[in-house]
Parts: sequence; C-alpha cells; structure tokens
Amino acid sequence: GQYTREELIGKSIYLFYQNETEREQLIKTIKEKGSINDFEITLKNRDGELIPCAISAKLYFSEKGEPAKIIGAVRDISDRRKAEEVLRESESKYRNLVETASDGIFLIDENGKIVDTNYSACKVLGYNKNEIIGREINFVDPNFSIEQFLKFWEIGLNEQRIFETSHLRKDGTFIPVEVSGEKFSQNGKTFYYGIARDLTDRKNAEKEIHHAAGRFRALIENAPDGVTIVDIDGKYIYASPNAMRHFGYSDDDLNELTGAMLTHPDDLEVVYKAIEEALQKPGGKSNAEYRFKTKSGEYR
Repeated sequence: GQYTREELIGKSIYLFYQNETEREQLIKTIKEKGSINDFEITLKNRDGELIPCAISAKLYFSEKGEPAKIIGAVRDISDRRKAEEVLRESESKYRNLVETASDGIFLIDENGKIVDTNYSACKVLGYNKNEIIGREINFVDPNFSIEQFLKFWEIGLNEQRIFETSHLRKDGTFIPVEVSGEKFSQNGKTFYYGIARDLTDRKNAEKEIHHAAGRFRALIENAPDGVTIVDIDGKYIYASPNAMRHFGYSDDDLNELTGAMLTHPDDLEVVYKAIEEALQKPGGKSNAEYRFKTKSGEYR
C-alpha cells in the first residue's frame, strides 16, 4: 500500500486526505498559528486504506510577507492509536499490546507514582520492571518535580498532551524522548499514561542534516562560480556572493527580479527547455548556455 518516491513527486497533497473537514481544520490552524505540531489527521495510502497520521509543519513567508510554502513531516501513528485504545479497554487486552509496543509506556497514579510500565520502557532505561514500579515519575524524568508534574496535568480528562523531554537511564545517561500522554479516570480514580518514543536517532539525524547544510552553504558561498536558486515561479530565493559580485546585483535587487527578466530574450527557449528536462525526474539536471543581464544592462 505504500507509494514510491517517484510516484509521490508531482501529486497534489489533497489526493491523500480522507476527511474534508479535517483538511480544512488543518489549513485553518496553520494559517492562524503559522505552524502545527503533531496535528492528527486521517490519510489514504495507495490502496485506499485509511492511515492515522500526525503532521508537524511550518508556514514560510516570502520577503513580501506573503505565504510562500509549507514544509513539514507526516508520521504514521497507527501504533500509538492502538496503544491509546487498548489503555481504555480491559486489562487482559491492554496487557498484550502494551508489552509488545515498541515505545515505552508508563501508567501513573494521581500522586505521580508509576503503577505500571512495559518491556520497551524497561529495556531503554536499563531497569527491570520491579525497579520502576512504585517510584515517582521524576525517577524517570528528573526534569519535573512531583509538584510540577501534577501542575502540568491540571487539565480536563482525556485531553492529550505531546511534548519533548529527556529520561534518565540507570547508567546515568539521558535519552531524548517525545511523550504523548493523557489524564483519565477509572473506577473513580485519576490516572495518567505516557507513551515515550526514543528520539535519539531523530536527534542525531537532525544534527547531521544541520552540519551537512552548513558544509553545503560554505561550499556554495566560496565557489568561484556564481550560484543562484530560484523557486518554481522563477523568483530568486538565494544568490551566492560571487553571483552578485559578477553581475552587480544586491539582495534587494534580486528580490524584485526573476530569472526570465535577466535572461536574454533570444535564449529563453533554450533555458525553458533545460528546466523542463531537469524537472522530468527527482534529482534531474540539465545544462544550458545563455546570456545573463548585468545591472549595467549588458549581457554576458
């Protein structure tokens, strides 16, 4: 039921929404707040199967303050949904799923004491279950005192909260986690549950992406040739120092110009053809020689 990367490129995101109301609410929220974090929505895969997902995204604006693009990530939360449903069912059904879940799960009483946990949580933290059960939650998450924990959860029942924190392992090291939790009532007593996902791999990947981006930018800015980047409408979104130096433009100049405006009229057809060839497949490239208009008005 999964798409390949080639199948997804070029498709409208609107094809994958199952519920129009959910889609409109997502768009409304990101317009009002500028970003969303773990917005839950139902999407369809290639076979039409419905997949519960969480979307985190940010709206970016142009230099003129107009909405320009949305960059985000979609995560399949099927496992999390199943875990949340099971926690509301009988103990026998809940136990099987919780014990085999890949994320750590904690059940906490109204006083902030851990009353149950699962195999994954024990494995990640380096404890056995008996070493965790009966401890206060700040034994696992020392970022919160019990008073702060209870204050944090002064919300209505069955209201979900998602946040990032760090958990303390038995060996004294910390691991970054994303916690999805909820406050609920059972048999007249208040409980809290938290599903903790280890973010170590994601954080390491984010660091690598950040370092790679820095190396890439340094390479471009020190390249002897001029380098420019344009969006789908041909508007300039970046020009290297050498590009501006060669042709005499400033950042402010380029904000008002497009690639077509600076290309010799007789060369436009060649340039458009090269762009079309490059867009035929992801990572595609094409070469073209053309004359570029400098700020002085001459073409080079």
